[in-house]
Amino acid sequence: MIFYDDPLLFNFKANIVSIIEKNELFYVILDRTAFYFGGGGQPCDTGTIDGLRVTKVFMQDEEIVHVLMQQPQRHLNLECTVDSQNRLDFMQQHLAQHIISGAFYNLYSKNTFGIHLGEQFSTVDINGEINKDEVLNVERLANKIVQDNIAVESFEPEPWELNNLELRRALPDVDKKIRILKIGDFDINACCGVHFKNTINVVFIKIKRFERNKGNTRIEFVAGARATDYILLRDYYFEEICKKFNTNEHNALNAINNLKEKVSEYAEDNKNFNQKYISYKFGEILKNFDVIKNINVYKYVFDEKMMLIKKISEKIIAVDERNVCIFASRDEDQINFLFACSTKSNLDMAIILRQVMQKINGKGGGTQSFAQGFAKSVDADYAIDFAVETIRRYL
Repeated sequence: MIFYDDPLLFNFKANIVSIIEKNELFYVILDRTAFYFGGGGQPCDTGTIDGLRVTKVFMQDEEIVHVLMQQPQRHLNLECTVDSQNRLDFMQQHLAQHIISGAFYNLYSKNTFGIHLGEQFSTVDINGEINKDEVLNVERLANKIVQDNIAVESFEPEPWELNNLELRRALPDVDKKIRILKIGDFDINACCGVHFKNTINVVFIKIKRFERNKGNTRIEFVAGARATDYILLRDYYFEEICKKFNTNEHNALNAINNLKEKVSEYAEDNKNFNQKYISYKFGEILKNFDVIKNINVYKYVFDEKMMLIKKISEKIIAVDERNVCIFASRDEDQINFLFACSTKSNLDMAIILRQVMQKINGKGGGTQSFAQGFAKSVDADYAIDFAVETIRRYL
């Protein structure tokens, strides 16, 4: 398997040994291949064989099978190309995972019980709970291992040799030979993935975040080109934030905390203002209402947001279960409507609103006690008066 001996060989020549057609796909076996079949958490390679796209590669009966959507017309001396960008990216993520796992084990004796190498980011699941300082220490050690350019070995020892290896995790229970990955004296573990010969090829490891789950911890990370792109993009946004706050990177956090305090103060002031406004409007609206068969109908056209109007309606309904609110609110070229009554009322606001909306070509809906709607280019006073007349007919 060329990919183990030379993981950076992406172009090679091979002959086709056999082709099987099934479900309009062609399953090709070559006499030699640099296409990795996938495993150890690392996805399979893609690329081309004689210019035809290889969409999937897998191992079956000790043979590496290449899946093509078109049938090769030639069988000998074919030009084969592995997608180098995809391979190198996942080699960086995979070796970074081993380094992170080794760092957690070396620093805190906490082992890995699960991994996932994704298209955007990868994860490592660690036994036990990890705190922020421990994550930072692991990230520092991991990047030191990368920069120290430690040799990486991938090999298949004889069964009797396995007993002398101090592996980080227990060996899988399989009958075939087990491949081992050894990172200097730092980490050793079973893995059938394709790896660089030196840690320096990982370039850089960045732990993006971590989360605790059922007593364990999931680490989310990126490595290599992904990590540098992530840092560059984050640095760009951080610089833009500093410009917005007219500050530098050292004082950015203080500027954000100061803004949070001001926002909290403004929110509290706004809350107090709204409460005063609601009380004021409540008293003003209570002075004028129509009485229809023992029902008090309060109608009003606002220029405020519906959130405040809803609170006013709730306050009016709470005063007397006979009270009904027929409210409207101007919002540029649109009029919003809010109809409300007590749940004990004989009225149905959804029915009242539906008849009004049909009259003014509006839309809306709701429940027996609360309904909302809107209409374009309509006279709010006309719509409210029509709603009152509808209530009169309803009763």
